Amino acid sequence: MRISTQLAIQASSDDLVTLIFGGSGNLLNEVLDTLARGTSGTYDLIEGEQDVVIALGDIAIARMVYLEADGEFSVTFGSGTATRAVVTGVAGTYPTAFVGGELLDLLIDGVAVAVSFDVADQTRDQVLARVNFFASLAGFVATQIAYRAGTQLELRSPTTGGGSTVEVLGTTDPAVLTALGLVVGVTAGAAAQPGTSPLAIVRPADATANAVAYGVKSYFLATCSTTQVKVSNTTAGPIKINAFVAGDLADLGC
Repeated sequence: MRISTQLAIQASSDDLVTLIFGGSGNLLNEVLDTLARGTSGTYDLIEGEQDVVIALGDIAIARMVYLEADGEFSVTFGSGTATRAVVTGVAGTYPTAFVGGELLDLLIDGVAVAVSFDVADQTRDQVLARVNFFASLAGFVATQIAYRAGTQLELRSPTTGGGSTVEVLGTTDPAVLTALGLVVGVTAGAAAQPGTSPLAIVRPADATANAVAYGVKSYFLATCSTTQVKVSNTTAGPIKINAFVAGDLADLGC
């Protein structure tokens, strides 16, 4: 799979933006051929809002980063990936001995999932299927929330970061929690953590020296492995950041 955006580096104020964010260039084709996903965006950093953490969408590992601004900025690469909320059953016992009608109330990323068990829900896999069925009714259609974890049931949020949560609210019968190895409580994921060693990106010429230099922007282009990029405004005034990130190795059929 080829990322549709291609790069052609040239020192002008507008042409490069056009090439990266909607045109066609001729540089780095081989690099982009090996990558499966890409994302781009424009961010306004005004005074008093000095930083922006660039979301990588569904990119697990960014392998090429391009940033451009009309002022000077610094770049900090992520040192810790965002995690998802996970609750794993402990000492759950199967068969469950459910008689039918037992209710388990969950809150997944703030969405209520009310699971009603049947007398047929005796094995771990039967319980797993029942939880995912009611999760789909609650809106989790494209993903499941219940998984196998050895001999136990595991509940996972489909998202990552600080908003990723799995909460066991309660049940109509305490024996349900015992059978599944669950306890009432909430578990949250963690947000990605930025690194601590920013790189300073300066303009190639003093913007106050002449009118021509004023139109030259600051550029940063790198091939690297990272999961998060934080951009900080180091200019005394507002700046606009244009960003393009590509990552994750493509399946080339090798």
